[in-house]
Amino acid sequence: MTLKWTEPEGSSSFYRVQWTDGNTMRNDSVTETYINISELTAGVQYNFTVTAVAGDNKTVGQAKTISLYTKPEVVRNLNVTEITTSSMTLTWTKPEGSSSFYRVQWTYGNTMRNDSVTETYINIRELTAGVQYNFTVTAVAGDNKTVGQAKTISLYTKPEVVRNLNVTEITTSSMTLTWTKPEGSSSFYRVQWTHGNVTQSYNVSVTSKTFTNLTPGVQYTISITAVAADGHTEGQSTTVSQYTSK
Repeated sequence: MTLKWTEPEGSSSFYRVQWTDGNTMRNDSVTETYINISELTAGVQYNFTVTAVAGDNKTVGQAKTISLYTKPEVVRNLNVTEITTSSMTLTWTKPEGSSSFYRVQWTYGNTMRNDSVTETYINIRELTAGVQYNFTVTAVAGDNKTVGQAKTISLYTKPEVVRNLNVTEITTSSMTLTWTKPEGSSSFYRVQWTHGNVTQSYNVSVTSKTFTNLTPGVQYTISITAVAADGHTEGQSTTVSQYTSK
């Protein structure tokens, strides 16, 4: 912290500065009307006292005291676990030094919400499926207003399952699948068919897919999975089995 003050009326020789966190007391003397005090502990309340001293080095004026918190350190190891279509659990490691609680904020588009917790985790619910959220965790000191540097992580919720999967236009060598887009949001669909040891996979942005060059009279297992815009967060798959015509 840097302390500044205005010199008192009349005359003085120097200033005696003292600071304590309740356990440890230190002091210094300066002739300027400011001092930078270093090697403090993060997130801790300090009482600072400044006293003007006369030229005999022992006659002192009335002390002036101010109490302030240092900023907490940044939280460590911020991580997201247990991602679902509507919730996420954040975990982190407490920062070095001290802090009173954590302010958690999450945003999606123009929507912003926040909560405060004393634990090093939070389960956030009522999220929208398949969208990107920015989560920010900030340690707050005991005065409820001095905050450390924020730590941010961005992740997608899982998309919902596709609806009304149906197989139409079955021939000896082709099939057409249609489905309804899931609730919430998704970027594209991963469509996969399997027959024995053979698997083919496609990515499509529309809610239909026609497979060609299939074998007549054979059963195919087909699955459709909605994928978020990050390209790897997937929802639950919907599967259907269907034979081509003989």
